[in-house]
Amino acid sequence: MRQKENAVYDEACRSALRLGAMYREMTRFKDAIDLYDEFNDKTLSNRQTYFRLLMNKGIIYKNMVQNAMFYGEIKSESNLTNYFQAKKNYEETLGYAQNADDVKLLLEIYAEFVELDCIAYYMDLGTISEAERWAKEIDIILPGYKVPGMRILRNLMWARVFILKCELDNAFRCLKEGFEIGRKFSLPFYSTDCCNLITGMMCNAIRDTAFATDENLLEAIRYGNYAISYYRQLGVESHRYLHDSIEKQDKLLAEWRTRHDSEPELI
Repeated sequence: MRQKENAVYDEACRSALRLGAMYREMTRFKDAIDLYDEFNDKTLSNRQTYFRLLMNKGIIYKNMVQNAMFYGEIKSESNLTNYFQAKKNYEETLGYAQNADDVKLLLEIYAEFVELDCIAYYMDLGTISEAERWAKEIDIILPGYKVPGMRILRNLMWARVFILKCELDNAFRCLKEGFEIGRKFSLPFYSTDCCNLITGMMCNAIRDTAFATDENLLEAIRYGNYAISYYRQLGVESHRYLHDSIEKQDKLLAEWRTRHDSEPELI
């Protein structure tokens, strides 16, 4: 009887993980945390499910840090608390994934460490080399797990590292390649992530004449349109990522009009 109850609870947790991911995409971070808090290691019999839950909670804490940083809050007490909670969850998940030789979970947690160390760099808590180390770990094991989503994830993580290293052409190449993989295998969430990094990178480097050429600017505007279209399809006009995408697109379009006194030709 207990075994049957545990199996039902494990399945309920897997459903909660999927729902929590939807909450995360809608930036409903508190709803995701509240949902995940209903499950714990005492009630889950499947260890993989438990550690995936732990990692996903860490992702929400990381997203909360990113969201706060977007509004200029860098090293507040709450932001530091969320950062260190995400790191703790990731470290525990990493230990399990290594011991269990769970390749998929390893790839995902390595990617999470890349992102977290990039955040740490901006918070003066980490270095670029630490983020790059995790990206290299992805490259070591990725050939044994040829799944499109993981290939895109790898490109996204290397792009983040290249951006910190000011190697913008390399970052752009990774992101364009990741976008095309997402288009080919119908993974719009990943493709949109690539678009967001491209437009953010272009906005930040708009005065870099070597990188922000007319050709690259036009491409970035086209990627921006894709991201806006994706978020609008979610049907939530108040979505923070939609507003962020529109704000970046307005900046890029203003730059194009300044340069050419005309509208860009969008395909």
